[in-house]
Amino acid sequence: MTLRNRMDGLFEAWGRLVYARRYLVLSLCLLSVATAATFLPHLESENSTESYLRGGDPISIEYEEFQHRFGQDDRLMVAIESPEIFSFEFLERLRALHEAAESELPDVAKVTSLINIRETRGADDALVVAGLTEKWPETEADLAELRDRVFANPLYVDNVISRDALLTTLTVEPVVYEGGNEDSETALAGFDDAGETPAEGTVRPFLPEAKKAELVEAMSLLLARHDAPGFRLHLVGSSVVAHYITEAMTSDTLRNVSVTALSIVTFLFLLFRRISGVVFPMLVVAATLILELGLMVWIGIPFSITLGMIPVFTMCVGVCCTVHILVLAYQRRATGANPEESIAYAFNHSGLAIFMTSLTTACGMMSFLTAELEPVRHMGVVAPIGVFFAFLMTMTLLPAMLGIFPLREKPRVGASLDRSRSQQVLLRVGDFAVRRPWAVLGGAAALVVFFAVGLSNARFSHEPHKWMPEGDPIRIATEMVDERLGGASTAEVVIDTGRENGLHDPEMLRRLDAAITRVEAIERGPVFVGKVVSLVDIVKETHQALNANDPEYYAIPDDRQLVAQELLLFENSGNEDLEDITDTRFQHARVTLRVPLVDAVLYDEFLEDVRAAFSGVSEQPIVLTGRSAIGSRTFGALIESMATSYLVALAVITPLMMALIGDIRLGLISMVPNLFPVLAVLGVMGWLGFPLDASSIMIGSIIISLAVDDTIHFMHRFRLDFERFGDTRAAVRETLRTTGSALLFTSLVLVTGFSVMSALGTMQNTVVFGAMSALGIGIAFISDALITPALIQLSTSSRSVSAEASASQAGSLAG
Repeated sequence: MTLRNRMDGLFEAWGRLVYARRYLVLSLCLLSVATAATFLPHLESENSTESYLRGGDPISIEYEEFQHRFGQDDRLMVAIESPEIFSFEFLERLRALHEAAESELPDVAKVTSLINIRETRGADDALVVAGLTEKWPETEADLAELRDRVFANPLYVDNVISRDALLTTLTVEPVVYEGGNEDSETALAGFDDAGETPAEGTVRPFLPEAKKAELVEAMSLLLARHDAPGFRLHLVGSSVVAHYITEAMTSDTLRNVSVTALSIVTFLFLLFRRISGVVFPMLVVAATLILELGLMVWIGIPFSITLGMIPVFTMCVGVCCTVHILVLAYQRRATGANPEESIAYAFNHSGLAIFMTSLTTACGMMSFLTAELEPVRHMGVVAPIGVFFAFLMTMTLLPAMLGIFPLREKPRVGASLDRSRSQQVLLRVGDFAVRRPWAVLGGAAALVVFFAVGLSNARFSHEPHKWMPEGDPIRIATEMVDERLGGASTAEVVIDTGRENGLHDPEMLRRLDAAITRVEAIERGPVFVGKVVSLVDIVKETHQALNANDPEYYAIPDDRQLVAQELLLFENSGNEDLEDITDTRFQHARVTLRVPLVDAVLYDEFLEDVRAAFSGVSEQPIVLTGRSAIGSRTFGALIESMATSYLVALAVITPLMMALIGDIRLGLISMVPNLFPVLAVLGVMGWLGFPLDASSIMIGSIIISLAVDDTIHFMHRFRLDFERFGDTRAAVRETLRTTGSALLFTSLVLVTGFSVMSALGTMQNTVVFGAMSALGIGIAFISDALITPALIQLSTSSRSVSAEASASQAGSLAG
């Protein structure tokens, strides 16, 4: 008895065992699903900028240290449009909005606008640091004076007001830690004296994404109340973008699952023409999804835009597993066999193939475990879990239901399919491939060249706000702030002087000031510095205020002691702005650069220029962090993730195919139709200008993982048929006649599922991902029906294949 026969016998015995214990198996399945369902209410989403990087990434570590030391840089900005900013009506509206934001919004550390932005001045030989409108304007002259003071202060222009005085901002800074920042001693617990770095196990958790989402929702409701003609409000910020992505992802997922389920129900009914043929697969799919998502919650993986395709992917995989069992079980039942024999027959003939396809799909998806992007790595965990549960439910829940609910004898399932036009087309395609293999492979080679040229035009991108529709208010607001206020993103530079009170050194401050001047001149395409905020601003404005507000003294003092004294006076004034830009030891300085929110690919060279501009300020290395630095690192991780996942998928699946098929040559041949659709999709993306982003980089590995399923079923059946007929053409025809319809059905299910994602997707990246995945699955099916037979025909003659099949049979796992 061959290994293949023994394996088939094991699956047949399993089918009989499940039938005998069908009520127990059904009970255990339902209990497992019910337990998993209790975890679903705790499913969380995470789409923040920093969530793309793995926890141990150096950029992530530096960013966390930055937040512990200086607080949040992830602020909500309200861009306020008005033709008359310096009017009583506008200022009253702004004050009402400002006060409402301070009193009504949750988890807010600070609100800043023209109402309270600091104004440093001297009065009666004393330093006064107060809010800009602490003395409220009461006359037109007061308004004119206020306007003059605003545009005379370098801190305000391009920061809280545009140069044309038609746009101003209100900025909301969330608290750093969950539970708030009120208890400063607790918040700072775990920081050592030497460098204020957090000690392990003592640092409070940062404000979670769910709390930021609540803040964005509350802010949106608040703005809806205050928006009015002449007081147009636009919400901007990375948390806003993340919240939009989460909301769009949730609605898209629910819509995609619903429409995909409806499409699958339609296909199943057309295939089986019976209620059980629709209900049983859908119950298997539902159980699989609940188990997958429940385990996902239990192991602590949040839902993300990258995982948004998981439900549709799992549904398609689950249905494809069940179809192969149901087709054979119904066909056997139609011959008069009892339910037990029908189940045993189906498991004997398809159990091994389903196991092989599940194994290769899971291994292919596990290639994402090597990814540098955290959401992509999560795909390498969650997708194989879904494949495993789909296989498990097909092997347990499905036969239990087939055994409990009697199968009525009906005409053989697929009888009409044998005479269907689609099957006749498949047979003609197979005949053509066997008769004219060189013509088939010549055409394929020409397409390879075409797609390769397109691939050379492919580009990487990471620009989440561009995933939104062009007319979306958040996207419009982001682009408006980029254009009129110097940028909706930030780059953060941390200078370490290497010693306590190093920032009291005038020479150090002058070097820092000179570096800021250099960095203000940097421009790399669309990336430029719109505004710089640093300790230098406070030093200069304090020195000017203490010298009769004379603009000539807007400079850094020459004496170290004088710098220290003036900073102490500022600190004692009650203003807390120093906490945002330096530490309590005056060793570390924060320099915030406002930059446009653009494609992360454009930040890399810009940040290198920034690093060069600040070189020489201190003997200690500078740290570049903030949103743009995370975006730049995400872009690098994007390329690494794609390269490693594709190589790992290929390295794992190729030898696995050889082992499962039991023939090295046929195993290598079988990989060609699986690689061709990957090249085709990447080439089409290059020709159409679709970027490779955090979603689309997964397409290649997903296509390989799913396409290999059809190839395994094809090669598995072909080996059996070739042993029977001893002729390549006859074996290919029989393979397409018996297995082709099931392969066509499963491919249609997959194409439909991904097409639904594209057709109903709200975000551009989802649209592209769905369309390209559907295209890849369609090309993969055509490759199996056309290229695989041609390669088989050329690779060996009928007699040599027969001899090799017999020789390798003992070592074959698949056929």
